[in-house]
Amino acid sequence: MYDVEKISMAMFEEAVSVHATDIHLVPLEREWLIQFRMNGTLYDYKSIPLMLGERVLGHLKYHCGMDIGERRFPQSNAMTIVVKKEKIDLRLSTLPTRSKESLAVRLLPQKRKKELIHLPILSSNVQQLQYITTLRQGLCLISGPTGSGKTTTLYACLEEILYTSSKKIITIEDPVERTLDYLIQIETNDKAGITFDIGLKAALRHDPDVIMIGEIRDEKTAKLAVRAALTGHLVFATVHANNNYSAVLRMLEFGVSKQDVCEGLQAVICQCLVNRQSKVRMEVESFNHMPIYNRGSLYTFDHNEQIRKMVNKGLTREANTLENQLRKAWALGYTNECERGGEG
Repeated sequence: MYDVEKISMAMFEEAVSVHATDIHLVPLEREWLIQFRMNGTLYDYKSIPLMLGERVLGHLKYHCGMDIGERRFPQSNAMTIVVKKEKIDLRLSTLPTRSKESLAVRLLPQKRKKELIHLPILSSNVQQLQYITTLRQGLCLISGPTGSGKTTTLYACLEEILYTSSKKIITIEDPVERTLDYLIQIETNDKAGITFDIGLKAALRHDPDVIMIGEIRDEKTAKLAVRAALTGHLVFATVHANNNYSAVLRMLEFGVSKQDVCEGLQAVICQCLVNRQSKVRMEVESFNHMPIYNRGSLYTFDHNEQIRKMVNKGLTREANTLENQLRKAWALGYTNECERGGEG
């Protein structure tokens, strides 16, 4: 007999020890494959027998409150575990395949915070991020592909504001990735009718100084975010785009007027994650002593005048790209990467 609970916890402990961000349980024809995502790359962890894989899947579905009998439709839910006295929030989602279900688990450690000064690889980026946290009003957009560290930057900015001033901060997130003291954090819930735009409307009635929107996904949220910025609030938000110009275009595509974008958008940032030159080798037998890199962020910034040139004339600064930032970091010996990968 398999001790499914013990095997599941051992999997989570291993994932936490190597700083994995995601775990994937993939059904194959004769076995299940467990994979860890580390440093943005998916690695095979181990294979387990078919019966054990089914039991692990059922065990996790039961403990996070999913319907264990439902295999035809995707499901998602959350649960919390404790690994070596560290609280880890898990976001689980199933996806039906031809004959079985696949499971993806996002790991969200609650105590691992990164201060703003420790995020960028280039010191010049630190000053620019700190400047943004001193703004009194306006919209600050952070863009980049999935897994580029946007949420980490958002949390670091909010904690910098909490540390340096006394302001009321409200966040609207999907999901709340890390619980922060002294913040009001709203988690969207489509079933309950709490969407980003509904949550933002409610937040504006709650007398906030600073608002954080996990992601601008639609026209209503985009227009409300700009309206909040124009009425005296400092608003942080993310948007999926590959560079600053594309982020500005996204706001225009959402129906925000050029005038409102020029007046409300105070800063637009694009970022990616790269490996720092120094690395720490984790003694993990199952990964053949694979080096686990300390990762850092590269950023590009555009502010008022540059944003107006983008909106009105379509002009961008040719040198202001993540590729140029990466080449600079590589030349200075801060990273061992000289070309940017798919997701940075």
